[in-house]
Amino acid sequence: MKLRLEQLIGAREPLKRLALEKYPAHIAYRIQRNLRTIEAEARIYETARADLIKNKYGEKNDDTYRVPPEKVAEFAAELQLLLAEEVEADITRLDLGVIHEITPMDMMALEWMFEVPAQAEKPAVVPRARTRRGQ
Repeated sequence: MKLRLEQLIGAREPLKRLALEKYPAHIAYRIQRNLRTIEAEARIYETARADLIKNKYGEKNDDTYRVPPEKVAEFAAELQLLLAEEVEADITRLDLGVIHEITPMDMMALEWMFEVPAQAEKPAVVPRARTRRGQ
């Protein structure tokens, strides 16, 4: 699956939270597999990010590197270019029907990973009962 690095990095923590819940074995396997793929890409990203800080934009302060305020905008622009990179990731889509609870923020970060079950695509509309005043 072709994805922007930003999507993978953004999915990392929400997928970790999903991984704490219990699922049928095949779903747990898919979550674990996807998490391993995302973790591998995240390590590469973190190395590239650290390299930008250490070797290009950062200044050494004791044993750490910090990007000085006058370089933050330039650093952020280059970081955005990095996050926009497309990567081919071996991600398996997950059936949304087996996810019991998820926060709206986590759903936003993971929506590209979910398949919506056929019966859930068209929710049933239940008409509201009409009542007369006073009854």
